[in-house]
Amino acid sequence: MKKKLNKKNILLIGLPILIFIIVIIGIIILLSKDNNENKISNPDGERFKEEYEVLNNTKNEEGKVYPEVSISSSNIIKYSTETEILNIINNNGDAVVYFGYPTCGYCRSSVEVLLNTSKDTKLDVIYYIDTNKIELSDELQNILKESIIEDSYSSLVVFITDGEIVSYNIDTLSSHEDPYKKLYPSQVEGLSEIYKYGINDVVSSKEIKK
Repeated sequence: MKKKLNKKNILLIGLPILIFIIVIIGIIILLSKDNNENKISNPDGERFKEEYEVLNNTKNEEGKVYPEVSISSSNIIKYSTETEILNIINNNGDAVVYFGYPTCGYCRSSVEVLLNTSKDTKLDVIYYIDTNKIELSDELQNILKESIIEDSYSSLVVFITDGEIVSYNIDTLSSHEDPYKKLYPSQVEGLSEIYKYGINDVVSSKEIKK
């Protein structure tokens, strides 16, 4: 004689199965997320992240604490050379170029905003010139001087379309006077708007040429 399953028995049998299925689905989603992150990881980005984040909560020779930064390893930084940047300019190219170095306070305050702003755009690369390791040639400095009033080319972001510097930003904002102090939310928003404007110029120029 067959024993009928009542609602209680069905629940006791079905609940563990349901929990098991939910756990399996969760594991699949997590593995898929990890795989996607690995696919878009950028060796230059990982190197950049390490060089900047290793200084978090450390002090320089003057006892100043370096501004803390948090950078995704899948950022779009590309370590570049003068030759590459000059080729872009001389061939009427389009690019966002960041001049800076890890121990620069303003660089640390600005680069995180730059990278976060780029996430919401179609920009696929930010060219990076480490000005602590690369001494700019007279040729590149002369090109920069044509568009940039300041003499300092550290903590500088330039936006190039059709081989011309159409806009740029040095340091952060005029209201951010101490490079070792974190930006206020309103300053982050203001700096992001500056970067977004320049990035959109570069992306639009690239789109037109496709």
